[in-house]
Amino acid sequence: MNNKIIFNLLIAGMLLFLSQLLTAQTSTCNVDTLIISTGYNHNTNTIYNVGDGDGLWTVTLDQDPLTSEPRPAFVIDAPVPPWHTPFANTKWISSLLQASNSVNGRYDFEYKFCVNNLNNINLKLQVTADDSSGIFLNGNYLGSGMGFNYTVLNTITVTDPSKFRLGSNTITVQVGNTGGGLMGLNVFGVVKAGSGAFVKQSCCQTSGKITGLKWNDADGNGLKDAGEVTLPGWTIQLFNGTSSYTTITDGLGNYYFNVPAGSYTLGEVNQQGWIQTYPVSQTHSINVISNQVIVDKNFGNKAYTIPPPPCPNCIGSFAPEPGDYILSAWVKKETNVPTDLTYTEPQISIDFPSTAFVAGPFVGTGQIIDGWQRIEEKFTIDPTATYINIKLNCLAGNCLFDDIRIFPVNGSMKSYVYDPINLRLVAELDERNYATFYEYDEEGKLTRVKKETEKGIMTIKENKNSSKKK
Repeated sequence: MNNKIIFNLLIAGMLLFLSQLLTAQTSTCNVDTLIISTGYNHNTNTIYNVGDGDGLWTVTLDQDPLTSEPRPAFVIDAPVPPWHTPFANTKWISSLLQASNSVNGRYDFEYKFCVNNLNNINLKLQVTADDSSGIFLNGNYLGSGMGFNYTVLNTITVTDPSKFRLGSNTITVQVGNTGGGLMGLNVFGVVKAGSGAFVKQSCCQTSGKITGLKWNDADGNGLKDAGEVTLPGWTIQLFNGTSSYTTITDGLGNYYFNVPAGSYTLGEVNQQGWIQTYPVSQTHSINVISNQVIVDKNFGNKAYTIPPPPCPNCIGSFAPEPGDYILSAWVKKETNVPTDLTYTEPQISIDFPSTAFVAGPFVGTGQIIDGWQRIEEKFTIDPTATYINIKLNCLAGNCLFDDIRIFPVNGSMKSYVYDPINLRLVAELDERNYATFYEYDEEGKLTRVKKETEKGIMTIKENKNSSKKK
């Protein structure tokens, strides 16, 4: 057998393997029937709870000028009566988290599904709404739904293949709110056809949604208390390591993302004059699943005024340029024991509210010297950072922090300590934040120089001629 024949056999084998793989993947996505119902969770084949976002029904038109669209519809606690009991395996949904809606006008709700073939396709829908509804399939009017307190059940049936499309299809229900009180929608639907005619929603709709609230945490307790207002116009950011997404809170303080499935970090862009109070970690870690709506990823902020400098010669702000920096400090537990090899309780973290990133927490490393342990870590200031917060944390008991310094990674820093009365130099801290101590006699003559090292404090110079003043 020559090389050409062997090569052709290898190619044929690879093509057969790929064909079988694609067939297996396709078969796991194709189904004969799709459920098209409000409040139905396709991922678990269960019914959503009240307050959940519906993963497949989307609000695309809302008469309230304060809202933004598109956004998920929400499963609501339906007022039954006067509303009719929901259809089997469904829930009532609305544009907000509750049925109450005083803004009259038209509200559009959309549901998308994917079709592979149109043979023997059959769609059945039962629709009820407060106050009225019109149903459309790919822009084709199908009829009106029933009132919220209907007495005769009406089913809309569609068997004309020309009303459907190969690929993505859209059902739109236009709900009319005329009473200025309540508004909601309840749908039970099913679409059937030949073998493998439809694509499972997990394969057709591969994105997931995230929603949350931004509020003014006036008392700074990290909880949205009664009377605390929402904050429109704030930027919310979403990162996954390779991509970033940005949105703005709407007039009601809500935000929405519709993004591919995956793991994300969610944060806010802080604004001058505010300090973030929730979440404590400053960001949310999120795992987005297709057709899932993740709710209540909220952010709280408290307004604050930057205090004036404590002295006339003190700088009013610390604003380093973007780049790499070194954080150096000494930490100590108030009640340490000789067996301690390291401290985990004293921690320092640095956050940049405008970028939603946090550096640290940093803890001490190396030898404990006379009860103190040194922190020395590298961190980066992002070009988009507007200011930084340096946070001193103590996980248990009481902690002490000293000689905190921040300087560029390619630079060096020394600091000096003077006696406030006689202005004598009493300590000098070198580039690595180790101290040299100077001791004097009563006449002001230098008597002893001690050096802080990794092995402890050692005397490196002593003047034997010094004497006490008579």
